[in-house]
Amino acid sequence: MPRPPGPHNERDSRPLAVRVPLELYERIVKACGGEEAFKQNFPAWARRAFSAAVGTPRGGNLGDAQLSGFEEGRRQGWAHANRVFREALERAAKELKR
Repeated sequence: MPRPPGPHNERDSRPLAVRVPLELYERIVKACGGEEAFKQNFPAWARRAFSAAVGTPRGGNLGDAQLSGFEEGRRQGWAHANRVFREALERAAKELKR
């Protein structure tokens, strides 16, 4: 079935082909809803995953707290990044309650 017109056309996008280990493939299939839903759901799932991986998730850019937490995680490990991110969320929540 041909793709309907939209933002993912030949002029504005490029197809990608990647080879992944079987373990990763099985996890991706599961995340897409299983074998039967995989063909239908994978393209949108992959676009969201690629966007999130480069820091531009669907719906906009990462917020300052997310971006700084992510970068800190790369440098010092995810446990520390989670702590920094939670602290930033707590500060933001307190500001919103005022």
